[in-house]
Amino acid sequence: MLISIGERIHISYRMLYEKSVRRHFIGEVIANEGTNCKLEGYVFIFDPSANMFSRKPELRTTIIDLAESGYIVNIIPSETPIK
Repeated sequence: MLISIGERIHISYRMLYEKSVRRHFIGEVIANEGTNCKLEGYVFIFDPSANMFSRKPELRTTIIDLAESGYIVNIIPSETPIK
């Protein structure tokens, strides 16, 4: 696996339709197996009326398959604040 436990990543969910909600996730890898990663972090949603992203307040744990074509994944610096 190219992504290790403890690395921080930014995930952009691909828009499937023109009016789809623009979602991003920033978090830390807490487990991985093959191309599946368990992540802990925060969801960011684009608010078109304010023309900006807002962070959802609750900490989330999610599992994603990094090989899925619906995600764009970027590794971010370990010193990037998440909370």
